[in-house]
Amino acid sequence: CMQLLEKRLSLDPAKRLTARDAFSDEWFWHCDPPPCDPKNLPCHGSSHEFTMKKRRNEEKERAHHHGGGGGGAGPPVGAPGVIVGG
Repeated sequence: CMQLLEKRLSLDPAKRLTARDAFSDEWFWHCDPPPCDPKNLPCHGSSHEFTMKKRRNEEKERAHHHGGGGGGAGPPVGAPGVIVGG
């Protein structure tokens, strides 16, 4: 692993390993456990900052319209330890 990293980070571009060459390195293909199929990885929805900001704003609006918001009482929606939509 360290040899691969050293080759990728070489300061001399002529000696530097290309991404294609690095990806064909034995380290990527002979690991234990073997990599899983990406379809089997968990998906927890989008977590992009703009999506999360929109989601927080929608939660604040919902709380405000249902008589539960305003005035800044309590932690902000999405704050650590706050369960939203549970």
